[in-house]
Amino acid sequence: MGEEKAAPPMGLATKRKCHDVIFLILMLAFWVGMWLIANTALKYGNPMLLLKPQDSYGNRCGTAKVQNGISLLDRPFLYYNNPAQPAAAPSICIAECPSVTTYPTIGNNICNYGITLTDANFAENTAKFQCAPLIIQSKPIMNKCIPSDPSATSFAASAASDASSKMQDIFQDVMVAWPYYIAAALLSLGVAYIWVYFLRLFAKVMVWLTIIIINLVFAAISGACYYVWVLQQNVIDNSNSVPDYVVFTRDAGKYGCFVFLALFVLMVIFTIFMRNKIRIACEVLKETSIAIGKMPYIIIFPLFLWAGCVILLVYFIIIALYLVSIDDGVTLSGLNIELRDKYTVYYLLIYHCFGFFWMYAFLQGVNQTTISGSFAAYYWVLDKMDMQKHPITKSAYRTVRYHLGSIAFGSMLIAIVQTLRVIMLLFKRMAKKSKLKFLIPIIDCCQCYLKWLEELVKWISKNGYILVAIEGENFCKSCTTALGLLTRNVLRLIAVDLVGDMIIILSKVCITASTVMILYAFISWQSKLIVIQIIYIPLVICGLIAFFVASAFMSVYALGIDSIFMCFLIDVEKNDGSPAKPFYMSESLKNIMHEESAKKLSKRVEPMAIEEY
Repeated sequence: MGEEKAAPPMGLATKRKCHDVIFLILMLAFWVGMWLIANTALKYGNPMLLLKPQDSYGNRCGTAKVQNGISLLDRPFLYYNNPAQPAAAPSICIAECPSVTTYPTIGNNICNYGITLTDANFAENTAKFQCAPLIIQSKPIMNKCIPSDPSATSFAASAASDASSKMQDIFQDVMVAWPYYIAAALLSLGVAYIWVYFLRLFAKVMVWLTIIIINLVFAAISGACYYVWVLQQNVIDNSNSVPDYVVFTRDAGKYGCFVFLALFVLMVIFTIFMRNKIRIACEVLKETSIAIGKMPYIIIFPLFLWAGCVILLVYFIIIALYLVSIDDGVTLSGLNIELRDKYTVYYLLIYHCFGFFWMYAFLQGVNQTTISGSFAAYYWVLDKMDMQKHPITKSAYRTVRYHLGSIAFGSMLIAIVQTLRVIMLLFKRMAKKSKLKFLIPIIDCCQCYLKWLEELVKWISKNGYILVAIEGENFCKSCTTALGLLTRNVLRLIAVDLVGDMIIILSKVCITASTVMILYAFISWQSKLIVIQIIYIPLVICGLIAFFVASAFMSVYALGIDSIFMCFLIDVEKNDGSPAKPFYMSESLKNIMHEESAKKLSKRVEPMAIEEY
């Protein structure tokens, strides 16, 4: 509950205290339960059992399970009584797969557990597939008896040999080209920094050029559709018999012309009436680029949290595998729970899933709050040249020292919605296997609603974290303040979001394409340095790596846009440009705000002048 020295008026808050501590305590307590579940799963689970196939009764072959008085311990292989339709007949565990194809006899047959084949019940049991009507030669693959065709063996072996040879060549190229993968990661990072500097200089040109191109594309498509419409209409007018596809093409051209003409008109109206808002968006992009130039190492901080997310994901998968492999009837001494049915494991898995979602969202929240605090430290300085030293480290300290409780609160809300989506998936799976299939559309509707709710909660939480980083208030107050700011400036928000998304998508494509083209030119030029037979597969991998790096870099850039924009909105509402309350925004943004103020003032003055006249 420590405090720091007071900050200048309306600047980045430094007088902070801990908020929402109860949710951090709740999270730690929840992880005690996670530890107990993990400890129990590691003690009683055995993921190797998951490799053993299950029969129609849910028993795993080769285990100590007993079905109708028969132990399955010496029956490791699964046989389908009707291989053509496995789900329509019982599948049972047997000692070994049949070596020849033959008809069943009283002494040689494969029957369901507890059934003894006799002359009296032979026809009935084979007709109902309680006994296999035909014993088929099979080979064990993954402990399942898969029918084998001796006549196709040589052909399959030849095809497999050719495929194996090609796969070896591909695998060799993939392994040999590993230096290019490292080069792709480093090169794409360098291209990303150059691209951000390029945005700093030409953001306005790029934004307006892109908007103009979009307008022209809509107009061109509308014109092309009109041409198709007129052309096909002439064909119809001059022909006695017209194929259906000609009528369809004419109608498609007609409606396409109207749709894209409407989009063109709407885009032109948007461009005209939102031009000042777009100018603000351009300046926000420019300020974000300058901020990244001041803090080039800000891209490194998320790497640590992403590494933590990878470790968390590996932990989640391992414990989940151990959990689902626990046998029924086991008493969990650590939790004092007896597993009488599979649903108990489902409950533990849901708890485990919720813990994973909560911790993952928590790590993302720490990342967002720290990065937002770093950009805020850049913005809330009157002279940007006098920016505080080590803004990223100081922002991380503030986040860990004061705001973990608020982040735990926001991440808990996200985890609740995500867990509800998992539960809905379980309900859908159960409905498919039962007579309640009519519930599936209702569950799908709930899933759609929960998906939108998840996106909404994430968006509110992200903006709440930005306000937490700036003003240091609790999570609920920060979210309320953020929503108030954004709703009062909804047109500016739309412009910044549209322009930001457009530039970010363009940036990802350009960074990835530039990296791949440079590497392709280098590989072609230095073909003797590393011999690669199929160049395109390593290039695809390099492209994926470059796209991942570009996406990671631009995710920081996108969060910077949101943070700078939020700071700008606070600056506009709380400051007036006077010496007592100076604006912290850039000179370009000040000029835009002065122009908007002058227009509003002129609109107020004109009616007054008319009334006086």
